[in-house]
Amino acid sequence: MDSRNLATDLQQQLTELQAFHTRIAILQEVGTAISHKLTLDEILPEIGRRIKWLLDFDHCSIYLVQSAFFTTVFGPPVDKTVFNNATELNRIDWVLKTRQPYCTLESTADATASPFRSHMVIPMESENGILGTINFASHKSNAFKPDDLRISNLLAMSLAASIRNAQRYEEAKELYIQLEQTERLREDMTRMLMHDLRNPLGIIQGNFDLIKLTLDDPNAYATNLRRITDGTEAVRYTIQMIDDLLDVHRLDSGILVPKLDLVDIRDLFAEKEQLYKLKADHANITFTTSVLPHVAPVLADRRLLSRVIDNLVNNAFKYTHPGGKIELLAAPYDKALHFSVRDTGQGIPAEFQKKIFDKFFQVIDANGIPLRKGTGLGLAFCRLAVEAHSGKIWVTSALDKGSTFIFTIPLET
Repeated sequence: MDSRNLATDLQQQLTELQAFHTRIAILQEVGTAISHKLTLDEILPEIGRRIKWLLDFDHCSIYLVQSAFFTTVFGPPVDKTVFNNATELNRIDWVLKTRQPYCTLESTADATASPFRSHMVIPMESENGILGTINFASHKSNAFKPDDLRISNLLAMSLAASIRNAQRYEEAKELYIQLEQTERLREDMTRMLMHDLRNPLGIIQGNFDLIKLTLDDPNAYATNLRRITDGTEAVRYTIQMIDDLLDVHRLDSGILVPKLDLVDIRDLFAEKEQLYKLKADHANITFTTSVLPHVAPVLADRRLLSRVIDNLVNNAFKYTHPGGKIELLAAPYDKALHFSVRDTGQGIPAEFQKKIFDKFFQVIDANGIPLRKGTGLGLAFCRLAVEAHSGKIWVTSALDKGSTFIFTIPLET
């Protein structure tokens, strides 16, 4: 090689080296720009604006594994299949599997499967694994050179770091939102508990004060007996609310495990009929129980099962008007014993029927005012207790026609 050719080659190599250094400098600017962005919605447009400074191409897209998210950041919008080859093997999938970049450095037959003649797919990796790919395509043959592959790999590293930071930011933001919701829930729960405890305690105190004032009045016996009954009911309500709160926590955390034993449903229902007879008569509500024939004892925690029934029946009493009906029914069906509490009360709006089993949820009207009294713990307890027995619970309801709460306990096979 003569000196003139040598000088030409050196000049060409110097020019290429300077061009590569320029691209490296631009790449650093791009990396700095996207590192300041906190979300994908900010990062991707920034890449779309700056990436043509680095490479010559007609299409650029991003594919993210976690969400199967594919989006075009530059050029005509296309779908992932434009990166299929002639045998329908998707180059993006190949790169994700092998974690190796793909680049058509030469025009090949498989390029005819795509509207583009040249393709380059670069993996984006972070410390937790592969995030996705950045993809380039060109209508030209042999569009991408080895330096393009090197630059693209460096870009993919920078982009992966920014995307991972954006994902962490979203995760942190979601955790913060959950923390705020938990704190609001705690505050709401505290207010509800204080309010709901104050009411029965006020009833107890008021009745006891009236009894003291009339202890020497022989004509006040019947009235005082009613006051004692009301006070006793208020005590029972308070104890049940505290038990619900404690048991919801125990069931939710797995501390409380059902103590399974055979429970005679006819005996249990006879107990409930006796328990609620006086309350039903006092409220002018018809309360009935029914156990279909051939119902055998069921394997369950009698205390928890009894509490679930009590919660559902007491709810029915709260929202059933005088002259209405409440029915407690047990019937075997499809390898489970189905319990139902049916009432003729005010009903539950359709949009709330799934949510009422969530902790502290309350049905509200259009003004945000609770339509039902209580902390929202009773039905949450029922759900957790039933699920602890591997059963299910749901409600069917129509406004002004009543509700039917149904839960299942699996039968022994």
